[in-house]
Amino acid sequence: MNGFYDIILVLFIFGAVGQCFNEFQVFGVVIPDSGVTISESTVTEYQSSTSPTTVDDFTWTNIILSGLKILGSAMLAVFTIIPLVISLCQAVGVDFATAATLALIIQVPIWFVTIAGWYEWSTGRSLT
Repeated sequence: MNGFYDIILVLFIFGAVGQCFNEFQVFGVVIPDSGVTISESTVTEYQSSTSPTTVDDFTWTNIILSGLKILGSAMLAVFTIIPLVISLCQAVGVDFATAATLALIIQVPIWFVTIAGWYEWSTGRSLT
């Protein structure tokens, strides 16, 4: 029974962290090839294109909405992490078939432990 709650907690944390990476665009989607070089002019151009941010009412609204979206995705990860794993894999260039297979390899044992945990909790009996 203790493992059931541990799995649910880990899935919630995994969903929240994954959604934070997606929502705040921590990692870019485009992966440079091995021959990429960055010149000083590219860095200077990027640096000069940044602008200072201001905090207004819309900023706080966006922060609240992003937080709610992250919490919702974390709760969704408790039930299924397949969309999250597929989107993270495709963000780094893995094709859909491989990403879906990897997601199912991760998801099916989690579903088994979750169903077994719910059964143990509802009946009061242990499967082991």
